[in-house]
Amino acid sequence: LLIGGQLKAQGNSGIDQDIAIAENILQTLLFEDRSNGMWISGQVEGEYVEGYGTIFSLPSSPYSYITYRNRGNTATVRSTEGSVVIVDQNGKRDRVEVNTDSMSTAYRENVKESVIKFFADYGKLMNNLPDNERIMVTDKGSGRSRVWVSDESWGITTDDVVTGSDEARKNSRLVMEVKKSDINQFEQGKINRKQFIDRIDITENDPKVYAAADLELFGSIINRLYRKDLSDSYYMSGSPNYERITKLGVIYNFRVYSSIRNEQGYYMPTIGEDRLNKREREEKVIELYPVFMDGIKTNIIEYGRTIKSLEPDEMLMLKIRLTECEGCSIPKSVDLSVKCSGLL
Repeated sequence: LLIGGQLKAQGNSGIDQDIAIAENILQTLLFEDRSNGMWISGQVEGEYVEGYGTIFSLPSSPYSYITYRNRGNTATVRSTEGSVVIVDQNGKRDRVEVNTDSMSTAYRENVKESVIKFFADYGKLMNNLPDNERIMVTDKGSGRSRVWVSDESWGITTDDVVTGSDEARKNSRLVMEVKKSDINQFEQGKINRKQFIDRIDITENDPKVYAAADLELFGSIINRLYRKDLSDSYYMSGSPNYERITKLGVIYNFRVYSSIRNEQGYYMPTIGEDRLNKREREEKVIELYPVFMDGIKTNIIEYGRTIKSLEPDEMLMLKIRLTECEGCSIPKSVDLSVKCSGLL
């Protein structure tokens, strides 16, 4: 069974540059207004899916900050009763009210405004995106607010805590997308700003984008197959991240490694080679590349069949950053995809 889609060395350098610029713009737009006492931890991450368009993922949890009156030299923050933060100072507790659900709502509205501005004012900078593709912006949907708590003088800063109701966490996912052809029409004056905004597709709380057990399972299977003790090529250091995108499918992102550097040189745990110099290590990395590629293709077909929550015309996609190998004749990343109908 042939894996559909492509195996790409580094993708389209033009679109990569567009994405890098767009990531910076989106990050700036989201950060530019902190008057509500909230900010975002994490970076905007963009990727290109040929035939679909660009997908930008936003950090999942807004941060806010509150202050309390210092009663001692130590303080421990506890999160209880949903939206109430308890500050424990030398055995005496203070209740600090913070409505984290309303914070999440304010954050969501700010995201919507920022993304609309990004589409309308800066979408035209995606010069290398084909007219029949689109730009999507999605958050990671945790629905949680993180609160950084400090005393009034900021002399004592406590650990941050995660708060927010279960209901807010369930109803948290946001997906916004617009066609490149609509951006072009707006730029050419064929539609006005209101008409353009009306063409932006906004989806919130779609149950199809929530974590499905089979998607979690597939990720855990891949993680297990490519641990140091089981892989015969490259290995992973953690579970893959994934994005479920309605009408497109699921995209798994992860990085693989080949070696660990120590005082004696390089150690390659999956093949038991040790004390390698740089040249020897690079030779082994190149030798293992076809082994890894053959194996990952086989595993996609073998274990992709465990995924039942996707539609037949949706895609299972893996975007893999390969182990570093300066000057080697292997790509920096590979993209693999298969239609779910091909996994039946």
